[in-house]
Amino acid sequence: MAMKLSTRKRPDREDKMIKNTMKISEKVFDDKTLAVLQRMISNNIITTLDFPIAQGKESAVYRATKEDDENGREYLAVKIFKYETSSFLHMEKYIEGDDRFGRVPSNRRELVKLWAKKEYANLKMCGEAGISVPEPIAHRDNVVVMELLGENGIPYALLKDVVLENPEKTMNEILENARKAYGKGLVHHT
Repeated sequence: MAMKLSTRKRPDREDKMIKNTMKISEKVFDDKTLAVLQRMISNNIITTLDFPIAQGKESAVYRATKEDDENGREYLAVKIFKYETSSFLHMEKYIEGDDRFGRVPSNRRELVKLWAKKEYANLKMCGEAGISVPEPIAHRDNVVVMELLGENGIPYALLKDVVLENPEKTMNEILENARKAYGKGLVHHT
């Protein structure tokens, strides 16, 4: 007996999810980025890239899993800076004047790589200063791997989406982190 294909119409929400996923992946996963991710898998930095957590104009963040005999299963965040949609002028201002990184490249791809390198360096510097940030794990080209903030592989909710038990205490912690970052030269006043 031959099987018939369903004539059920796909609901709009499924179409929207597929379109959004395709939109994200089209701008994130070029050949060079895929090669970087493959190298990270080969070097056991991550085992799998699981699913998107967040996306923006300049980058997308994915949950990744790392499994090994020594530590078992660990969940990480992988931030991939987009080559195609990043704001060149915004990135240039972000890097300009930072003595750690020398001249600002005029090539967009090189600038995105430098931007990711700066993000990794800033996370390391913040962690060393006792500032509450995800622990940086690895960096290569336009990809930064860091600790996933969450529980059991589920990312924490955004601050805007939670009701705080003690908002004043949270505000004071944020301000203290900002003071420490300012002391390290990572936060500038205008």
